[in-house]
Amino acid sequence: MKIRIKQPLKLIFRCLFVGLMIGAGSILFYSFTMQKIQSDIWSQLGLHAEAAHEDILQGFNTGFYNYYSARSLKNIALGERAAAVNDIGKYVKSYVNSEAFKSQYETFRMDAMPRDIPPAKTADQIREESVGNYQDGIDNIKAAYDAATPEIKVMYDEMLVSMEQQMNEFKDPENEMVAFMAEGEKMSYVARMQLHEEDIRNWETKYPADIHELIVKRLEKFLEDTKDVDFTAALKDGYGGKKIFVNPEYERKRSEWKSAYRAGKDATTAARKFAQEWLTELHAPK
Repeated sequence: MKIRIKQPLKLIFRCLFVGLMIGAGSILFYSFTMQKIQSDIWSQLGLHAEAAHEDILQGFNTGFYNYYSARSLKNIALGERAAAVNDIGKYVKSYVNSEAFKSQYETFRMDAMPRDIPPAKTADQIREESVGNYQDGIDNIKAAYDAATPEIKVMYDEMLVSMEQQMNEFKDPENEMVAFMAEGEKMSYVARMQLHEEDIRNWETKYPADIHELIVKRLEKFLEDTKDVDFTAALKDGYGGKKIFVNPEYERKRSEWKSAYRAGKDATTAARKFAQEWLTELHAPK
């Protein structure tokens, strides 16, 4: 399944947590039914529920962010942001525990799996391939021979003699070049397999078979990325009218840290609390 990366997503949903702060800046109010919640959220923010689900999947799978602006967050009254984030968390938590999400994740995971390394070519395969390449070259020259100028024909004649000689040498079962190339194939295969095994280990770490391990990774990363945010940090006008931090150290912070700052203390604190509680729940003995 191809996972599409949508247009940059609204900030408040992204400020929930890595992979969970991925959606459409959704506002979920307790008084709504889930159907009404979804309808009101998506219409307010210009997205469909299906798009938000893809965004959730994309964020969980990749941990990738396309931060946008805080326009959607500004639509929420300050006193309601923590409650909104908490409800966003409940919605996302419900979705990622669904069979639909698990199925989509497994498809994504298998698509990302490193492909098998083809085996090393044997001496016979190298010989057959080399002879075939020479024969193709000879056939191409012969096909172009009649239309060539006298000067080109002289060159073709020399090439044909050389290529036929080399082709016959490769046909020899005792040809040393074939043995040398076969040994090189073996060495190359060993090196490629070592890299492949490392790729498999990295893949298993990045995309664990147990989806709960993935959730734990995303939650832990979110908590790490959003700790120690200075919500009192001052801004100033930068190049092109862009707002930048007065403190140059903050300008060097990761985008996740800056996103949490823009979302505000209430939203980020609520998101961190929800993430920590979810993490504790996942770590609890079964």
